[in-house]
Amino acid sequence: MRIFNFPPEMQLILLCLQYPSNENFSHQLDHLLNDQINWDDFLALVKRHRIEPNIYQKIKNLCKNRIPLKVFHQIQELNYKCVIRNLKMTAKMVNLVHLLEAHHIPVIVFKGPVLAMQLYDNINARHYNDIDFIIPPEMLSTANNLMYQQGFQNLFFKNSPYIKNDQLPFFKKITHHFGYFHPDIQITFEIHWRFFRNPQFLKIDPFQDLTTVNIGGTRIPTISLTESIFFLFAHGASHSWFRLKWLCDINQLFSINPPLNWRNIINRSKNLSIDRMLFQGLLLTRDLFNQDLPEECAQNIKYYKTVTYLMVKALEKITGPEGDNNFNLKKWSDHAKYKLRLKKNIRYRLTFFSSLFRLIPKGLNKTKIPSKLLWIFFCFRPLTKICRKIIEWKKNEGIH
Repeated sequence: MRIFNFPPEMQLILLCLQYPSNENFSHQLDHLLNDQINWDDFLALVKRHRIEPNIYQKIKNLCKNRIPLKVFHQIQELNYKCVIRNLKMTAKMVNLVHLLEAHHIPVIVFKGPVLAMQLYDNINARHYNDIDFIIPPEMLSTANNLMYQQGFQNLFFKNSPYIKNDQLPFFKKITHHFGYFHPDIQITFEIHWRFFRNPQFLKIDPFQDLTTVNIGGTRIPTISLTESIFFLFAHGASHSWFRLKWLCDINQLFSINPPLNWRNIINRSKNLSIDRMLFQGLLLTRDLFNQDLPEECAQNIKYYKTVTYLMVKALEKITGPEGDNNFNLKKWSDHAKYKLRLKKNIRYRLTFFSSLFRLIPKGLNKTKIPSKLLWIFFCFRPLTKICRKIIEWKKNEGIH
C-alpha cells in the first residue's frame, strides 16, 4: 500500500482488505494498533464503505484476538445483519424473476447476489442494499404494473394517482431505471432498461452474452463475468469509487481461476472508450490494496496522464464524507469536469451536456398534468427551482 495521509482507522481497513495478505501483515497490524485506533471511527468507516463481510472474514481469520473483543462482536453483528438482509432480498429476487418470466418479460439480474456468486461463490460475501434487474425497455409498463401488484412502491412516483403508464415512454428517455420499495418487507429493487442514464457511457448489449448462476437451486439469468467486468469499472468510475466495496470486487478479479486475459480486457475497454475508467480502477486497486497488476496493465497505464487526475478525484471521494449533497457552483463544476474526463468520446460528452436540461423534477409526482403536456413542466421547472433558491437565500440572510 502506498503512503497516503490516511487516518490509522482507514489504514487498518485497507490492510484488512488486501488479498492475499502480504508477508508484513502482522508487523503492519501491530504498528497500526499501537496508534490508538478510534474503534467508533473504524466501525463508521466499515459501514460507510459497506464492507462488513470483507472486514469480518479477514479479522475472524487473521486477527480476532488482537482487537478488543467488544469491537469484534460489533463487527460480527454488522455482518449478521448484512447476511439476514441479503438472504431476504435474494429470496424475493427469485420470486420476482419467476414472476417476470411467467409474464414473458426477459429479465437479467446483475450486481447483488449473482455478482457475489461469480466473484466469491457466496451470496453473503458482499454487501448489497438492493437488487438490480434489467429488462427490455418495451416491457417497462408491464413490469411496473407487476411491481405495484406485489406491493412495491415506485420510489419516484410514490404510487401517485397522477402518474400513468402512458407517461413511462417519456421517462425512458431521460433516465435509466426506477427503484421499487416494499414498505412491509423493507427491501428495494431496481428495474433498469439500460445500465446508465447517459446511453453513451457504456454501450454494451446486456442480452448479448448471458449465463446463469445457481442460487438455491434456481438458475438466475445474468451477464457473463467477461461482460460484467466492464460494467464494474464503469459503475465504480461513475460514482468516483466512493465506496471501497466496489474496489474490493475489482481486487477479487485477480484471484479468479483461470486468470483473466487482461490483454483482451484492455483492448475491449478501448473499443468501448472506457479505458480511462479501467486504468483508474486498476491504479486504485494497486495503490490501496497493494495489488500487483499484470504486465499488460502496467505497460498501458503509463500512457494515460488523465488517469492520474481521475485517481486523485476518486481518492477525495473515498476519504470524504458520505452524502454531501449541498449544492455549490465549484462542486458542480468539479463534478462536471470529472465526468467529462472519464471518456474522450464526443457523443458521450454531448449527451452529458444535453442531460443537464433533462433533470427529473422532484415535484412531478405531486403534479396533476396530462401526459401530452408533460414537457411544459420540464420547461418551467428550472425557473421555479431558481426562484425557490433565491427565496431560501433571502430567508437565510434575513432579507425581506
